[in-house]
Amino acid sequence: MRGPILASDVTVSIVWPSPGLRSALAAADEINVKLFSKPAAADPLAGSDVPVEATPGVLPPSEIDRWIQAESARAARYGRPYAVVVLRPELLPGEALDASVAAQAAAAVRARARDADIVGWRGDGVLAVLMPETLEHAARAAARRLQNDVWMRTRALTSAKFRAEVETFAAPGPADA
Repeated sequence: MRGPILASDVTVSIVWPSPGLRSALAAADEINVKLFSKPAAADPLAGSDVPVEATPGVLPPSEIDRWIQAESARAARYGRPYAVVVLRPELLPGEALDASVAAQAAAAVRARARDADIVGWRGDGVLAVLMPETLEHAARAAARRLQNDVWMRTRALTSAKFRAEVETFAAPGPADA
């Protein structure tokens, strides 16, 4: 019986594709990094008084708006449905949204969202969930589930509740002839 394989026992050969294909692959990698990378130290509530640390999987306002614009264009081009569910904190006059409440709300939304959904801050404690390929009745059901999950996660921390609503919905239009 032979012992563990050591790095010195293994020879690795790397064969690079042609220079044209290599540059195309590098450009594709750069595009993928720009489209799908999450900012490491972005302020999730830009323009808000709530200093919240970045929640994994939750985009800052500029990024979620960019994703919504792209999905809107895709929906118009291919006639596909999408929805944007928005969760707004209902605060009493003079009450501010605490950073820990915002972080717990974001974590609850990210945990409930599907893999295809994009979650992001809209500013002032407002969370948005972009739901591609989602019909209106499914978006309304998801909004109820999200609102309940956020309430369950934040009820011990604050009296504020988050109200969920379907802000944008685009249904497939008639096919272009």
